[in-house]
Amino acid sequence: MCENPKIIFAGSPEFALPTLETLSTTKLRPCLVVTMPDSKQGRGKKLTPTPVKTLAEQLGIEVITSANINETYEMLKALEPDILVTVAYGGYLQAKIRKLPKFGCLNLHPSLLPLYRGANPIKYPLLHGDKTTGYTIFKIVAKMDAGPIHHQEEINIEPTDNFQTLHDKLARHGANGMVNIIREILKSNPKPTPQNDELATYTEKTTKEDTYINWDSPAESIHNFIRAYSPTPGAIAFLDNSPIKMLACQITDNKSTSPSGTICNIFKNQGFVVATRDFDLLITQVQPTSKKPMSAFAYTLGQSDLLQKKFERNNVVNS
Repeated sequence: MCENPKIIFAGSPEFALPTLETLSTTKLRPCLVVTMPDSKQGRGKKLTPTPVKTLAEQLGIEVITSANINETYEMLKALEPDILVTVAYGGYLQAKIRKLPKFGCLNLHPSLLPLYRGANPIKYPLLHGDKTTGYTIFKIVAKMDAGPIHHQEEINIEPTDNFQTLHDKLARHGANGMVNIIREILKSNPKPTPQNDELATYTEKTTKEDTYINWDSPAESIHNFIRAYSPTPGAIAFLDNSPIKMLACQITDNKSTSPSGTICNIFKNQGFVVATRDFDLLITQVQPTSKKPMSAFAYTLGQSDLLQKKFERNNVVNS
């Protein structure tokens, strides 16, 4: 086994933090972190570092920013890395980078590949009402998310899970899995298992229109839709031409008798009820425009004549 392995870590968003932090507590502590450049965020367009850059600096690990990791080839080559680990870095690795580490480049992907390749592997299982998902650690090749698999772990999707809770669960489990598989690779360099491309499914980036709720869908479909977009960017509905994010809901046993999208009841300390194609849906948490998330019942207290109002379907995309 390699006694003092040189690990390079490339990542950018919050999903990558558990892996970086876990590696840093072991003998696999990265010697260098590569992340995307600072970007302008918020209303003030303040230049903000990626979460990975912030954590790397806190951990005392050297960090460089680059929108194109391939341009850092000479620097990476000089380090003579054993493994390059990527977790949601956000850029493509050319062949010269992939061939650089002694044991190759590993990626942590939050789905059970070849299912849900692409940009939204956490959202899609929720949208589809899947009961399980998982993560995959694979060797990076030229084709996106298509490399041979070193390790997979199946994770249950609980009825209460939304995007954020599933995101955090996959990040934590994936971090531990990455540490274990790197140790295994350094010890015996096992051969990874090729993916079956015929079973591959793909995900797409989310557009604003993708987040609009279609109230004429079945309640279960809308319930899954809201979970998949909560808490951010939020599943959007329009009331009096104003967007409101639906963040949490429950399917009721009541058959809908009002037109789809109609607010047909208000339950004290619970929320408001909206009709769908089949069963009424109890909305329990919302976020009005320019406000913080709040309970749906609290929202009703600041509104008048909500009953029988109907959510509009501006540019709604079928869920």
